[in-house]
Amino acid sequence: MKSGEDDNIWVAKLDLEGGVPGLHYKSPSGEKKRGVLARFPNTANPFIMNEEFSGDQRILEDVATFLPPKNYDDGDFDYLYIDEPKRDDTPDGWFQHFQAGIGGSCEIYDPPVSYWCSNATQGGGAFQYKVPSGVKLDSSFLPNLPKYTKRGVKDAIVNAWRPYRWENWMFTGDIDLSTGIFTFTGGGFQGARGEEKGGDWFIENVKEELDFADEIWYDREEGKLYLYLNSTEASHPDELGDFGVPGVDCLFNLTGESAASPVKDVTISGVAITGTAPTFLTAPHTVPSGGDWSLERSGAIFLENTEGVVIEGLDVNHVDGHGVTISGYNRRTVVKGNEISWVGGSAIVSWGRTDSELGEGAFTAHLGLYPDGNLIEGNLIHEVGHFEKQNSFYVQAKTGRSVIQGNVMFNGPRAGINFNDGWTGGDVLRGNLVFNTCRESGDHGPFNSWDRQPYLTPGSPDGGVGMDWREISGNFLIANYQSQDAIDNDDGSAYYNSTGNFLLFSETGLKSDYGGHSNHHFGNVYGFVGKCMGDTTQQLEGMEDRFAGNKCVLNDGGEYASFSVDASSLPLMGDNQIWGGGDEGATVNGEDLEDFQKENPGVDDGTVWMGKADGDLVIQWGRELLGLD
Repeated sequence: MKSGEDDNIWVAKLDLEGGVPGLHYKSPSGEKKRGVLARFPNTANPFIMNEEFSGDQRILEDVATFLPPKNYDDGDFDYLYIDEPKRDDTPDGWFQHFQAGIGGSCEIYDPPVSYWCSNATQGGGAFQYKVPSGVKLDSSFLPNLPKYTKRGVKDAIVNAWRPYRWENWMFTGDIDLSTGIFTFTGGGFQGARGEEKGGDWFIENVKEELDFADEIWYDREEGKLYLYLNSTEASHPDELGDFGVPGVDCLFNLTGESAASPVKDVTISGVAITGTAPTFLTAPHTVPSGGDWSLERSGAIFLENTEGVVIEGLDVNHVDGHGVTISGYNRRTVVKGNEISWVGGSAIVSWGRTDSELGEGAFTAHLGLYPDGNLIEGNLIHEVGHFEKQNSFYVQAKTGRSVIQGNVMFNGPRAGINFNDGWTGGDVLRGNLVFNTCRESGDHGPFNSWDRQPYLTPGSPDGGVGMDWREISGNFLIANYQSQDAIDNDDGSAYYNSTGNFLLFSETGLKSDYGGHSNHHFGNVYGFVGKCMGDTTQQLEGMEDRFAGNKCVLNDGGEYASFSVDASSLPLMGDNQIWGGGDEGATVNGEDLEDFQKENPGVDDGTVWMGKADGDLVIQWGRELLGLD
């Protein structure tokens, strides 16, 4: 029925349990739609937070004043530091020991532990975790603020990007309508990297902002769900179809009694899965390992303590949390030939467990409680991260020996495929097409990795904290939108063989930083990059980065490679063909390539400047490399 407040507002009596309300329905044309929590600023495209870094979808950074983080003393934290075994694999001491902080500012996580709460974090932009404690609202940028009521803002949410758009936070709390102070009392756990203030943001789930097509608001006191009808589509809700209010976040839960008594050999095939509830505020989040992600152990399909489960031929769409979550002990899980789209979180999450969440067992995996031998093959994955932005098409943490091959993945807000740690290694990323990543953020790209925390895992090649080599081969990775690199091997990443890939539009072809090493690029084609190879960290002898036998087209003539000539062991390079968009020639560390080679014999023998290359030539190379001719 109509609400009596506005001809476009309709209301239904509905008894909903706690959590963020959701609404799914079909337009008269048959398009599946989601209700949008009543918000400001309004937007016709609420699930993609604009591809640029400005616009009318959000209140811009620094317009509002965020309140300082809650103060924690050092005594509020417990620190875990494992002295031995350690990595001992870089001359600069990067990420050699397992360390974590417990409690303090990590009290928002469950369990309350993170690498980023330790007292000796390392890496790009590293500091101990913190988030703002609130924000000062003002009618100068919230024109409806004078109309706000205590009832209307009871479940209000501030949805804010972290500065530099590394993640987005959702905060709940209390608003003092006399001062405009919104004090955060919940949320802020939707990423692992903190900051003192928020970036660009919006407010949602406010009754007085219910004024735009497809917006919803739920009155918990009266049990009423309000919808602002899109009058360009329908004049009455009866013209819409398939109304549904999600009540659960999981539709298939395969959980065995234990790793010793798992669910075995189950196949889920040929069904549609849709309409699960949002989890960005209701599900406990924690930091799975030393990368930048935080995650919730939930999904429309959830697996734990299984062996030989096959998920194939499904249409998974409009699920408001994760699509498929492979949690804890799982062996030989197959996710094959599915379409996964319009996902609130990540399409596929694979996330293991250490022997304990806290204490020294957080460093070891003797019990084997992690996914091993995943096969992620032939899936079509697109439109992900519609609520939580720190998400991917496929993300793994504490997972070993996965094969991710033959997938097509596009349209996501952050990294396309993310490896949050090194774990056992032995993973294969082969024959995938990944593009349109980082549409709403910067940094990262089609593939991203970190390895800031060593673990003692079964089958380590050295019996300690080492890992097997990973393979990235035969992929077509396009670093468009705000992507930084097609293959972004970030802080501590090591033991990567990247061969035979077609990589377009990167700032850097081979990237190695903050203790990275043993990063090998052979036989790749790089099209229109800022530089072919950038190595900003030192390596030990025998663990050098390598860049050889590649074809690389620079955006212009210019810096082909950069690295420290004072390093104890230089990267191993040679036999590369360097091209450019112009005729300026190539340089190494700012020096002419040929002059550098004469002065440093044996460092980069056989590499030559080839001249100008155009797009047609690059495409021809890519087709030949990927066997498309």
